Amino acid sequence: MSRQCDMESSSSLNLIKALEKRRLKDSFEKKRLKDDMKAKETPEEKRVRRLKEREAKEMRRRERMGWDTEYQHYTDQDNPFGDSNLTSTFVWRKKLEKDGLRNVSTEAVDILSRQKLLENKLELEKVKKRRLERELEKQVREEQSVLQQRVKEAAQFQEWELQEDQFHLEQVRLRSVIR
Repeated sequence: MSRQCDMESSSSLNLIKALEKRRLKDSFEKKRLKDDMKAKETPEEKRVRRLKEREAKEMRRRERMGWDTEYQHYTDQDNPFGDSNLTSTFVWRKKLEKDGLRNVSTEAVDILSRQKLLENKLELEKVKKRRLERELEKQVREEQSVLQQRVKEAAQFQEWELQEDQFHLEQVRLRSVIR
């Protein structure tokens, strides 16, 4: 049995080594293709590629800042709000003075605002989750009440059938007495 485990572990080690070798080979090949592409590209293609890289980097930065996807494509120059400082964090100096944070660095203020934004998002998620739970509970209650109503109606229907049968039996007896 231990011999079988040794064989399985050695085969899995060989598989891992083969996969690692394949991954390295693929990464070298990818790097070589990228270098070849860069060597053959024109200055215009190089400019376009670098612009795309910058835009992708800016998108990642905005995602880290917590921007929604609908506002991701706005820039300082091109936005419907007319704000030339759209990408920079707004600092409300009077509020900071009121809170006693006047001499705090901008990095610390950014960190605090991100934490507050994260807390607000988490709270919104909790509220949404609770609302969904309430809706689910309400739906379950409605289904239970419908089920109870059906049970009541079925019991009432059986009672009516029983009364109807008794009525017909009584009518048969009365007819026989009358004859």
